[in-house]
Amino acid sequence: MAINSNQLHELPGSLAECHALHTLIANSNRLTEVPEMLLHMPSLAVVNLSHNKIHTLQQGTAAALGDALPLGVRAAGAAGGAAEASNCAIKELDLTGNPLLAAFDDVTLAPGEYHEPIIRDIQAKKARR
Repeated sequence: MAINSNQLHELPGSLAECHALHTLIANSNRLTEVPEMLLHMPSLAVVNLSHNKIHTLQQGTAAALGDALPLGVRAAGAAGGAAEASNCAIKELDLTGNPLLAAFDDVTLAPGEYHEPIIRDIQAKKARR
């Protein structure tokens, strides 16, 4: 489902009723957080929330998302510790272009001292400048 570029400040509550939804494209809106309802959607595996206004993650949200978070966000401690057991189906979450990742805009990493997901996030941000 694509609901991108609609200046949404929040996602419609009725979205939670889409139990078979696999992919949600909600980039380029005005969301300020990862909506908790997404964590409870049983088939939702791919979420694009890039280019919104997300600047923090609630601890419970970060813990539920676990490995779906960009590696840099996990490394920065946004997950608030070890991820709790969760039924969250999200496997891929794109947060590129959100203030949450702004701390990684000017990161320089030496060869061999990086993990590929961080580099992709940084390269994508620098390419848009």
